[in-house]
Amino acid sequence: MRKAIYPIFIIVANMYFGQNTAFQNNQNMNNGILRNGLNDGAKNAYNIEGSPFIDINFIKAKIVGIDSAIFMRYNAMKDEVEVKEGDIIQILPKEELYSKIILESGDRLNLVNYEEKNKKVKGYLFLIAEKNEIKLYRKKSIILTKEKEAKNSYEESRPAEYKKQKDVYFIELNNKIIQFPTNKKKLISLLPEKKNIIETADINFSKDSDLVKIFNLL
Repeated sequence: MRKAIYPIFIIVANMYFGQNTAFQNNQNMNNGILRNGLNDGAKNAYNIEGSPFIDINFIKAKIVGIDSAIFMRYNAMKDEVEVKEGDIIQILPKEELYSKIILESGDRLNLVNYEEKNKKVKGYLFLIAEKNEIKLYRKKSIILTKEKEAKNSYEESRPAEYKKQKDVYFIELNNKIIQFPTNKKKLISLLPEKKNIIETADINFSKDSDLVKIFNLL
């Protein structure tokens, strides 16, 4: 029988962050499986292919300004950071205190306010480069596609699937984060004073390394 999930709040003591901090308690591990529709990497009961997480495993990380390490994973479908302690999985509050996370891999995940498609968003972006007051971010996202049943014997049924989307890049200028231009013309429009540098640069706007290269020239 599927258990009901009742949200409560838990105070996590020094063993977790070195200070008392309030977290929203999602559920215990069993209910966490129901919530996410998967079993930490095993084939899930809902027959959904893939995963909503960038990495299904909880990995060691550190929140800037807090001494103790945490174990976390990023849900790129819900734009949430999940933190695990023992059998308890919790969502990290989207608050300034927990806004900068450094993963064991060296990746940096920041909670920021940004603009995308003329909408204001508060969410997580990966910081991939910074220079002076300018920063370059990457957004990773995953969507859930619906199951498709075969209409006739010539078609094949297709299960529901978590599908990774194309990375989207953002630039922070003058304390404002907007989508990084997708071509030289748009980038020159944003930074006309750098026109000569941009025009002569050999870059692929879909590659991290090339974006960092042009970013370092700005």
